[in-house]
Amino acid sequence: MTEPQLTIQIPTYRNPNQLADTVDSLLRFTEYPFVIRIINNDQNRVPVDDFVQKLPVDNVEVVHAGGNRGWMAAHNMALKKCTTPYVCLLNDDVLFTPSQMDFWRRLCGWFAEPEIGAVGPISNFVMGSQNAWNLTHGLIHETSLLIGFCVVMRTDLIKEIGGLDETLPGGDDFDWSIRIRKAGYRLVVDRLCYLHHIGRQTGNRVHAAWDGAVHQEITMNALIRKHSVRDWYETQQALGWSLMKREDDKNDEDVWMEFVRKTTEPQRGLDLGCGHRESIGFGLDSAAKGEKGAGGRKFQGALPGIQGDALELPVADGTLDYIVAAHLFEHLLNPVDALKEWKRALKPGGLLYAALPEHGRLDTMVIDHTHVHAYTPDSLQDLLISQGWIVEGCKQFSTGAFGLIASAA
Repeated sequence: MTEPQLTIQIPTYRNPNQLADTVDSLLRFTEYPFVIRIINNDQNRVPVDDFVQKLPVDNVEVVHAGGNRGWMAAHNMALKKCTTPYVCLLNDDVLFTPSQMDFWRRLCGWFAEPEIGAVGPISNFVMGSQNAWNLTHGLIHETSLLIGFCVVMRTDLIKEIGGLDETLPGGDDFDWSIRIRKAGYRLVVDRLCYLHHIGRQTGNRVHAAWDGAVHQEITMNALIRKHSVRDWYETQQALGWSLMKREDDKNDEDVWMEFVRKTTEPQRGLDLGCGHRESIGFGLDSAAKGEKGAGGRKFQGALPGIQGDALELPVADGTLDYIVAAHLFEHLLNPVDALKEWKRALKPGGLLYAALPEHGRLDTMVIDHTHVHAYTPDSLQDLLISQGWIVEGCKQFSTGAFGLIASAA
């Protein structure tokens, strides 16, 4: 049996219907080796205990707080019991939607990057760059603030920085965002993960003036006293939809392709399967210029220099300095024949630059119906080595893909 990797903590206070919907949708529409820990903030144990006992699974448990200790204290109670590598702080008024089976796999997959401390999804009811209507950011982007309706963290990190600060009147998400960044880690929003959020349920029901102008003012002053005006202001920028936008805001895969472009200039090479993007060197694609391609290019015209087959390159033996194959391997029925053909066309020591979706982080076969193989960094390296290539390096991208450089022996 797979050991749990994620603990999902859900504080709740007299909110049985929405709690049931949250847990039911979580179990129906997501999968991952997780445990769910419900923190009951009500003195009455019976409703929550009865609910959990009726669930057809054994990975849900209850922590009874003995009374309404609040959101932050409830999470701190549960954190003491958390032994999984990752922990999610989750509201009890959210709804997971169908077609999100890879939700946790995507979010937790970010922690393969050692500098990532916490990651969050987007939603209909959330502030800043995590709002689904905020279209000024890329699908994957760094932020200064992750909102607490759903945030996934490294468990050892949140414990190391002291958990949630129960002395604050609110603003716990501001506080942990500042402390995580001060600890040298990055915060990331993955806009490919969506979570429906009803919002302001328990707060408005229990505290009449919760999150009003006065409460926000008190919270802001408390955060400034604890940290500084600069820390608060830098974190606040995430709430201004255009303030965090940068013209050079690129994901790691964009940076990889720029690296390949600069490294290969002014050598002679082919960019196979270049599709609609500007090719590196001379572009070759199975679609003619202007035609609609398959997969990710189906809505945009291809822009190759020549139309051709990646398994029959129109070049003489040993004439290319490099070959670029960005998101091509997963479309090839016979990758072994492709590697033989590419080795034929490359000069001795010529380089192959490949980029592929990483099956270890998400189900790459369902992303695109034209994917016929799935790869991880290890499996691709094994394939290349078996065909006599020398692997020069491999870079895991935070976006669920990886790049690899190999030389033709």
